Amino acid sequence: VPSADQPARLFVTATIQQGWHIYSTTQAGGGPVPTQVRLESAATYRLLGDFQASPPPEEKPEPAFDNLIVQSHEGTVVWYAPIELAPGIDTETLQITGSVFAQPCDAHTCLPPQDFPFVATVGPGVAIAVTPPGRDGPSDGDSAGAPPTGESLPAMPGGAFLGGLIVNLTPC
Repeated sequence: VPSADQPARLFVTATIQQGWHIYSTTQAGGGPVPTQVRLESAATYRLLGDFQASPPPEEKPEPAFDNLIVQSHEGTVVWYAPIELAPGIDTETLQITGSVFAQPCDAHTCLPPQDFPFVATVGPGVAIAVTPPGRDGPSDGDSAGAPPTGESLPAMPGGAFLGGLIVNLTPC
């Protein structure tokens, strides 16, 4: 059960098809379109902080943007954020609706940015990899971030962005 010390957490998992990537939610301006995780406003919940990514995005200079450091995700990324549930909310029926606004790109082209809608329900959550500062990735002793089981959306138009979008809400 959520408490003042442990709010609920919302997890949004995107599986990006091989050969494609999307940009980070923390992508600096002056370059590619940053991804945004958007929640619809509701009286039943309130976002308490920014979405974090696991694993963190890959970073590299991009000549197409005057060597701006570009942050991107390939494969699977889990965004998670703390969320406050309204007092007395029935977690069995709670649904959080939103969308991931992203621009899928491959090595040669980018598709126009678009919204990929989702509906989150209460579930077990996701183990997320924790990477201490100064390290490139999790060590053998770190927890691995496997996607949760659950329903996923079908491949998006063009089959380029998401093979699936899985979301859930962990109440503690």
